[in-house]
Amino acid sequence: MVILRPAGSDRTFANLTTFREGKAIEMVHYPNPEDAFAAAGLGS
Repeated sequence: MVILRPAGSDRTFANLTTFREGKAIEMVHYPNPEDAFAAAGLGS
């Protein structure tokens, strides 16, 4: 998971990448980082 904040902005978003056998097979963009944490099974 990568949490991103564009320069000059206070907003954040996230990209969650799935790897298989050392290769990226899927990348999903989440406008809300909390949704990315939940999708990764890391939500509270």
